[in-house]
Amino acid sequence: MYVDGIEKPRIESIEDSVSLLKSTIEDYEKSNHPLFSKYNIDGVIFLLGDTTVDSQGIILKDKSYMIVDLLAYDNAKEKYNPKSFVIHEIVHPIHYKLNPEMYFRNYKGRMDTTVKRIFIEGLATYLTKYYTDESDTDIFWLGYLDEQGVDKWIDYSDKRRHENGVALENILKIQNWERKSQIELFSISNSMNRWEGRVAYYYGYEITKELMTVYTVNEILNLKYNDLKPYVQKYFKVSNVG
Repeated sequence: MYVDGIEKPRIESIEDSVSLLKSTIEDYEKSNHPLFSKYNIDGVIFLLGDTTVDSQGIILKDKSYMIVDLLAYDNAKEKYNPKSFVIHEIVHPIHYKLNPEMYFRNYKGRMDTTVKRIFIEGLATYLTKYYTDESDTDIFWLGYLDEQGVDKWIDYSDKRRHENGVALENILKIQNWERKSQIELFSISNSMNRWEGRVAYYYGYEITKELMTVYTVNEILNLKYNDLKPYVQKYFKVSNVG
């Protein structure tokens, strides 16, 4: 591999990342892992991106793909658990293909976008726990936080739950909502403790856990927004999320 502007040691590290992810996927396929044997995607796309997102799912011409930004993944691979990473990220294209309403290109406005993002990330987190024997540190943060950090994250997320729910209910009245949501709900910033970010993953996980008392995995993957809303409202103790 040759990439203009990237030095040889980094290229070699990226090549190692590709090999690691490919072998992890192949191991799951060879073992007839239930997520891989029951569902399928059309491929994995490796690219050199802007490191904003390490991985996501995408639909191209009615085909579903898992996308991996190799620069982002390579930056964190010493902390990431590849088994958890692959399961979490492959859920997204599976979900989008089965349920196009949940695909990000089909979102409609702030409320719809935020609730669906909470759900898709929480579902991927829950199914990582459901389909693997990995530790909670690897399931909730893919290995990026240690056990103490994950405990702090869960505690912080719980404490912020009602306030975030009220903000969600009043989303149309809040200025700069996209920036607020990106930082605390779905991301982190350099100015905050790492465990004060990505709280939506925990919220969505807990909502999915409640859904699992009523629906099967396949039914949840196909669940429509209107059927999801009552569970979101119950979890956040609010009366209206769209």
